[in-house]
Amino acid sequence: MRSDGPLLGRERITELLAELGRRCAALGLSVDMVVVGGGAIALAYSGDRATRDIDAIFEPKMRVYEVAHLMAEELELPRDWLNDGVKGLLPDFEDRGHHVTVESEGIRVLVPSPGYLFAMKAVSARIGVDDDDVRLLGRRIGVTTADEAFEAVERFYRRDRISAKAGFYLQAIFQTPTVPGADQPND
Repeated sequence: MRSDGPLLGRERITELLAELGRRCAALGLSVDMVVVGGGAIALAYSGDRATRDIDAIFEPKMRVYEVAHLMAEELELPRDWLNDGVKGLLPDFEDRGHHVTVESEGIRVLVPSPGYLFAMKAVSARIGVDDDDVRLLGRRIGVTTADEAFEAVERFYRRDRISAKAGFYLQAIFQTPTVPGADQPND
């Protein structure tokens, strides 16, 4: 997550991706893109969510980057406002829940299911950064306990890719709140 640059909400993300599509179409390109992370949450799951960059996987990669970098200069955006840095965190198992969120001239943007995004956020285990996103996505998929959270992650990742840090992170996020004095015997 970037700490500089403007916050991009649903409307601005949609505008930027549609403009990217128009510019790509003018070059004879047709872009297929899957947006993940905060951008996906803003587009499909929370109108209040904003992000400083758009994490996505897209084709044709280098040509899209050329257009995105020109847009960054012209619109005073950070050079990496659109990036594929998240590719190393992509789950092992396919998501059949992708749905189209932006479709306009030159571009088709898909967003994964909330379960897929939940798993990605959980595996990244960015304590204090993704906590609200993990809770939001957890509610959307019905996760209320750490065991359910871990099972949800295993739908998308092999066990050997789920770190101990991710396990502790899920336990911290989905632990049952402690009631003061609850474990003390009655006199």
